[in-house]
Amino acid sequence: MDQACDQYEDHLEQNYEYIDDLTWTKGRHFMKFGFSAVHDQVYGAKLSSNIYGQYIFPGAYTGFGYADLLLGIPQTTTLSVPSPNNYDRGTVCGVYAQDEFKANSRLTFTYGLRWDLEPPYTDKNGKIYSFNPKTGALVVPNNGLSKVNPDFPTNIPIETASQAGYPEGSLMDFHKNMIRPRIGVAFTPSPNGKTVFRAGYGIYSNLIYANLPQNMNGGPFSGSVTDQNAITNGVPLFSFPDPFLPSSSSIAPPTTENIQGVNPHFKVPYSQQWNLTVEHQSAP
Repeated sequence: MDQACDQYEDHLEQNYEYIDDLTWTKGRHFMKFGFSAVHDQVYGAKLSSNIYGQYIFPGAYTGFGYADLLLGIPQTTTLSVPSPNNYDRGTVCGVYAQDEFKANSRLTFTYGLRWDLEPPYTDKNGKIYSFNPKTGALVVPNNGLSKVNPDFPTNIPIETASQAGYPEGSLMDFHKNMIRPRIGVAFTPSPNGKTVFRAGYGIYSNLIYANLPQNMNGGPFSGSVTDQNAITNGVPLFSFPDPFLPSSSSIAPPTTENIQGVNPHFKVPYSQQWNLTVEHQSAP
């Protein structure tokens, strides 16, 4: 018999948006200007029922699970320590300017620039992590070191951002050169306007920093300890009322952990898009 392992998760997201656009027509020019800013706050809390312990009695020692329970000898026990709540936050800003210039009745040019600023998201409590392949250590923000799970394997080294030479707070560089041009042209070769040639080109950024902190959560801030029991000379390694091995026990098995990391100098990806079309109206 065993105790069910459930997990409670709470998630709350708040967005604050500021948008302003301006249109100005002057002669043959039709100009547009704009600004936008989005401040994003994501709160998250996870609470596993294993914080009270999980105890499995499959009948490994008496042949009957209920008998093992009465003896207080579980085969496996698991204990989790609550991880700090997530508090990811970040602000994305963008400005643009565009002009549609009508050279004549048959030729129109559209051109403009967009500049995006997307600082990498941070966690208020420093509860994000990355991996340093040079030292084989996990990297956490300076203020996140005190939040490390006390049950995290001691054989996995942990460094602060300052020690690893990583950017503090986000553990990633802030790229500010995200200036993207856009250009287009429309041309009608005949006075009746039934045939139109259109061409366009633009560079578009992929805003990814909002999702990265969610992938960088966990690591040394969460986890659990699972102990496997055994009986030697009639004496179990652990039993009730102390159904867990001490963390310093020499008979505890080696610990492992699945980890991931993000290049601190990760560049913002972008795509170049272009098109060329011919449109013709066949109907009178």
